[in-house]
Amino acid sequence: MALWSDYRGGIKMLDFSLSSEQLKLQQKAREFALNEILPLAAYYDEIDKTPLPVLKKAYDADLMNGDIPKAYGGNGFGLIEHVIVTEEFAAACPGLATSIFDNSLGLAPLLLSKNKKLKNKYFPEILKSFKLICFATSEPTMGSDVAGIRCLVKKDGDDYILNGTKYWVTNGGLADYMSIFATADPDSQHEGICAFIVEKHWPGVTVKPYKNLMGSRYSKTGDLILEDVRVPKENLVGEEFEGYKVLMCGMANALAQRDEDKKLLLAALGTVPDDGALSMAIGHLDNPAIKEEASFAAVAISEMIVEDEPEKVAEALEKVLQATENEDVTNRAEAALEKAKEAGKEQGE
Repeated sequence: MALWSDYRGGIKMLDFSLSSEQLKLQQKAREFALNEILPLAAYYDEIDKTPLPVLKKAYDADLMNGDIPKAYGGNGFGLIEHVIVTEEFAAACPGLATSIFDNSLGLAPLLLSKNKKLKNKYFPEILKSFKLICFATSEPTMGSDVAGIRCLVKKDGDDYILNGTKYWVTNGGLADYMSIFATADPDSQHEGICAFIVEKHWPGVTVKPYKNLMGSRYSKTGDLILEDVRVPKENLVGEEFEGYKVLMCGMANALAQRDEDKKLLLAALGTVPDDGALSMAIGHLDNPAIKEEASFAAVAISEMIVEDEPEKVAEALEKVLQATENEDVTNRAEAALEKAKEAGKEQGE
């Protein structure tokens, strides 16, 4: 993304064009999505399993863990690079994009901490070998209300002892490492929270992956049960009782980092599948057996994204009008095409 670049109507405008390096990254991620993710998405959804071999290929292709700083051997990617990769993956399979992106969420507390010793321990390990790290906040009695955490932490000498249960943890049954948040005093709410890096193989850690989820079955969530888990003081992320600040900064950085309320990184997971589905529908217009079904699907998707992608929608609807013989589809396509043209004019002004 460039700085202020030109003038339009006397108003200085931002240039949102991708840099040459960002365009290369986009092409690399798109090719990976088309060649490695899309062909297997339906299969892994059917068998209700996360395709770890595909995640491993993403790791081998250097398309995971991009936010680890260059000082530790990483790429040091920023938000734009994250959005680029996530958009391309999500267009092929939002569930798989979630599982791959979750490493960045799990890494966020450590990225934001000042614990260099902990960074030196885990960043190189995650970079040199295929490791997953999850972000565990939700519990049976709380979700987004993180000040209501009930997972307990008690000091025992120089160590900490954790007891509690974490729910709905993405990659919870697969992750090697876990960013865990616990409280020394539930009544103190956010003031008693601490953050830790916990390893899956430590005594007292039990994982229970969920089965038969509705949608995104290739991205597994699960429970983490912590029973007298001993954590060395070196694995405390940030200072004691500063876990709430680490948690909120981590979520802001990984999920909702923004510039004056512009697009969120997480939105890349939710909006792009419509774009990918539209391309799929258009690709089936020349198949006589499902031409009308594809035309109907293309129009339905176009109606949902016409304000966001007017040019792409207009191009798609032109193809639909050439292919369909269904009067209802034709009428809806013509109406959506008019909206697309109007939206395009407004964006060009």
